[in-house]
Amino acid sequence: MTNEEFERQKEFILNNLARVSAKLDSVAEIQERSELERKADEARSGRLEESFVTLTQLVQRHQEWHENHQSRIDGIEEALVILTRLANEGRHGQA
Repeated sequence: MTNEEFERQKEFILNNLARVSAKLDSVAEIQERSELERKADEARSGRLEESFVTLTQLVQRHQEWHENHQSRIDGIEEALVILTRLANEGRHGQA
């Protein structure tokens, strides 16, 4: 191998090493970004899970509140029916 051939091979190898090194740097950056995105996704997923639990609890409380108030309304309606009946009986008894 002549000195010129040796230099060409050396330059070829160095150029390929430079390209490989640049690609490895690019892959490392992509992996780093991917890891950051994964961590951000985990955090968002955790917040979403907490929000879902909170929403479920709020719905349950609202249902309990609604049932409580509905029973109160039913009681008031029953009282009005009784009062109306008594008032009608009183009118009919006085007439």
